[in-house]
Amino acid sequence: TVSVFNAGDRAGRAQDTLDLLENAGFRAGAVGNAPSGDQVARAEVHTTRQDDPEAKLVALALGHDTPVVVTTVIGPGLDVIIGDKFKKLDPSAPRRVPATAASSC
Repeated sequence: TVSVFNAGDRAGRAQDTLDLLENAGFRAGAVGNAPSGDQVARAEVHTTRQDDPEAKLVALALGHDTPVVVTTVIGPGLDVIIGDKFKKLDPSAPRRVPATAASSC
């Protein structure tokens, strides 16, 4: 499950991005504005777990340079925070990554 929050100035981007992620096979969570003070130029994935394979998979879908940040999350599942420079998903991104021993299914 992926929630998307807009840290940019352009309205409607969180829902558009969640639609892209849902079309790519991810489960839809919440959408909204990022908390004030969140400064993200392109995109970040927020998770509560270190070495989270699900967060890595979402980050790869957003583009190979998308960072994964271990922090608190505000929506259900993982949080994707997007900025105004985020344009589209990476069509060549893998659809799976190896799970770690700590992953739950």
